Amino acid sequence: MTNRILLFTHVILYAGIVLPSVIGKTGIKKNNDAYADDVDTWAGSMDYGQVESYSFMCRLTEGAQKWSNIQDVAAALTAFE
Repeated sequence: MTNRILLFTHVILYAGIVLPSVIGKTGIKKNNDAYADDVDTWAGSMDYGQVESYSFMCRLTEGAQKWSNIQDVAAALTAFE
C-alpha cells in the first residue's frame, strides 16, 4: 500500500520520460522505472546531438531528485510516529 502511494505521488510530481524508437517500433514511456538502452531506441541514436542528450539527462536527474525527496518525506514521517 505504501509503495503504491509513493509511486502515485511521483507520477503527480514528475511527468516521466518518452523515448520513441528509432526503428519505428513502440518506444518507452515510463515514470518509475530503471532504463537500460538496447541500442535500437532513441537514446541509442546519435542523430539528436549533445544538446538533446543533455536535456534528457537533466529530465532524468529531476525525476530522480523528486523520487529521493518523496522517500525523505516518507522516512521522516515514519521516524516521527
